[in-house]
Amino acid sequence: MIGRISSCLTFLGAVLCIAALSPAQEAGSIRGVVYDKDFGTPVAGATVSIAETGRSVQTTEQGNYAVPEVEPGSYTVVFSKSGYARQVESNVVVSAGQLTDLDANLSGDFAEMSEFVVQDLVLDPGSETALLDVRIDSPAMLDSIGEDLISRAGASDAAGALRLVAGATVQDDKAVVRGLPDRYVSSQLNGVRLPSADPETRSVELDQFPSDIIESIQVSKTFTPDQQGDASGGAVNVVTKSIPEESIFEIGIGTEINTQAAGRDDFLTYKDGGIGFLGLDDDRKGQSLAEINDLSGTGLGVSRGSAPSEYSFDVTAGGRHEFDNDVTVGGLASLFYERDVTYFEGGREDSWWRDFGGGRELVPRYSGDSQNEPGRTSL
Repeated sequence: MIGRISSCLTFLGAVLCIAALSPAQEAGSIRGVVYDKDFGTPVAGATVSIAETGRSVQTTEQGNYAVPEVEPGSYTVVFSKSGYARQVESNVVVSAGQLTDLDANLSGDFAEMSEFVVQDLVLDPGSETALLDVRIDSPAMLDSIGEDLISRAGASDAAGALRLVAGATVQDDKAVVRGLPDRYVSSQLNGVRLPSADPETRSVELDQFPSDIIESIQVSKTFTPDQQGDASGGAVNVVTKSIPEESIFEIGIGTEINTQAAGRDDFLTYKDGGIGFLGLDDDRKGQSLAEINDLSGTGLGVSRGSAPSEYSFDVTAGGRHEFDNDVTVGGLASLFYERDVTYFEGGREDSWWRDFGGGRELVPRYSGDSQNEPGRTSL
């Protein structure tokens, strides 16, 4: 680049101007490294800008930067990056044709925060999230339902809760999995095989387990080698709740209506018939032989009546106590009572013997078309 320099002299009233050409001033540069002030490591991606010209560059992975072709003069250089406090260097002199070294040390921009503690997430075993983990880890096709969904659905016992599981249903309060009857389904309580209350079958009536003590119900729909041989159709495992975290006492009352039985007045009964309140024989329904002999016809004293009401109630109590030697003692108990009725056509054919004179006569008992199924109780 060529510049013009002129000088003039005045001699005896004459002006003599002499012009000469000289090279112009060369541009300079700014270079340097940006460091982290706290750790002394290079800062990559920091912005280096010159306030007077508006030019800016980014630092490399090693924290280096260079601003070329800067006209000689004094400048203000600004260093900035997200997470760091901005640093301003003023009066940075750039000489013609020279490199100006300018390093920077950026301090972290910290904000004072209140103290907080990070803890492991402990899931409720009966929550849907915890049961999802159980299904993922299970080698068999497993479906489950927890206490949260059981409570929202209003199921009062395990039989009602099992109806909420896909692929499972209940027939006569006994589990049916994938359409296979109860003889192919294993019923378990906390992984232990349940005995049957019926000596003629090995299936278990699930309505004897109240929902207040159920943590989850797990239904295995495929057979695995660790299961018992009669679980070829599936297995139903009722998992009960553990010791409560705090003392509880709950009372629940419910009622229901069977549309096939409600309002009917042809339910069969007789004097002192049925069983006691706790589902046990109260020994009052037996009729003496003399009373039977006095009866005539096929009814043997059977009378008709209205369908009884259906209701249920439950009481749940529990608590825990922790001793000084890190020993915890606690328990959970629940008393559940339910009474329901069923109605069916056809009935049964039953017969009694009646003594008369010197012999016996077979008298058919009433062939009823309805049945009153008294209450059931479980503890």
